[in-house]
Amino acid sequence: MTSFQDPKFCKSILDIAQAYGPYSFWTSNLVLGANPDATWRAVMVVAALKDPLFAEPCRSLLKATDSRVRAWACTALSELNYRPAFADILAMIASNSNRVRRHAREAAASMQGLPLRTHYVHRVIPGLHIPPLVLISEDDPAIIRFNQRFIQRMGCQVEIATSEEKTVELALHVFPQVIITDNLKYNDCLSGLNMTWDLCRRKELRETLFFMLTVDEVEPMFLWGGGDAYFSKPLDLRKFGRIMEDYLL
Repeated sequence: MTSFQDPKFCKSILDIAQAYGPYSFWTSNLVLGANPDATWRAVMVVAALKDPLFAEPCRSLLKATDSRVRAWACTALSELNYRPAFADILAMIASNSNRVRRHAREAAASMQGLPLRTHYVHRVIPGLHIPPLVLISEDDPAIIRFNQRFIQRMGCQVEIATSEEKTVELALHVFPQVIITDNLKYNDCLSGLNMTWDLCRRKELRETLFFMLTVDEVEPMFLWGGGDAYFSKPLDLRKFGRIMEDYLL
């Protein structure tokens, strides 16, 4: 089940959207060429509203250059069960963007009532295979060691930052494929939510995936702020590993 199939989650997204502007503002951004940060949030609003009136505008956004716009367009079209766009969604599975591929696979599987892994495709990448680089933003030494071992066993390289400030600095230096953060740190005044909001708008990190591990119930705000996947603590390792693979395959 996707988050948008949860009425409580959808209400939270709509409440957040209305705090920033009326629905008319968001739906006016469902066009190519609009500010992409407004457009992909507008598509999230459509996914929560489930109004078929906006199906074709969402379909047109599959041609957008921004990966979040294309990814969330796949999700919205799936939530609307808009069958004319099914072939377009399938085509998105071959995208070069990890984010778009994952949303497209999930959307196609949901529209067919099939498991997500039905739509994996084998991709041949020229040159040497470079393990994905994961940046862990965490201040608890025990959690750092645990997550580092687990992620390295998945074949990823790992960098560590113990504050949001260091995370921003390191991210702009190493350009990780994934940033995993918690929400609040004892040695920092900047939350993981605010950091994600900041980093995901940086041109150099537009394709970086943002995951959050936290005890705080902030999934709607995290996704609205640019996050990709949210995990509650204590961490379900099987779910975490599966979703990591889903995004990086």
